[in-house]
Amino acid sequence: LIGGRLDYFDGQPVAVLGFGGWIDAGFAATGAVRYLVDHLPVSHVAELDPEPFYSFTDTRPLVSIVGPGQRAVHWPRGEFHGASIEEHTNDLLLFVAPEPNLKWQSFASHMLDGMQHFGVQSMTCIGSIFGAVSHKGQVRMTGWSNDERLTEQLASRNVTFTNYEGPTGFVTVLLSEAQKRGLPSLAV
Repeated sequence: LIGGRLDYFDGQPVAVLGFGGWIDAGFAATGAVRYLVDHLPVSHVAELDPEPFYSFTDTRPLVSIVGPGQRAVHWPRGEFHGASIEEHTNDLLLFVAPEPNLKWQSFASHMLDGMQHFGVQSMTCIGSIFGAVSHKGQVRMTGWSNDERLTEQLASRNVTFTNYEGPTGFVTVLLSEAQKRGLPSLAV
């Protein structure tokens, strides 16, 4: 964890996470979290070092022009942003990153260590996949939770629970690790 302004939150924050990659069709997950970062009063509170977790031939750094004859390299990384919201009882810890290429269990452990330091009480991972749905069709929301109370809340909002078995994404690993630590979490 780089940065780590551990004194940022007054209350008990909830975390909202968005990962790029397989579960980010149309940039719905990363776009939603970046929207919150751009439109709420936030502070960059920490980030994860990308070197151990990304294959830079698969998740390439980006370059931008910063001045005449000057370029900057922007490495893929996981960023934690804190948002204190006056009218709500819980602050937000926002996290956005490309899905890691390497060492998923270690990445999950570092993320959860960071969330523990910030006093996170629950975690919500958002994502999207492409579906063959007509523009007039009903879009089906699916999700999963590692907590009975959150499972009931999802069901009350007509979120169906997937019975998918097969290759999975990082979010499934993260929720499994969160369950081992007793952190109530869900993915939609």
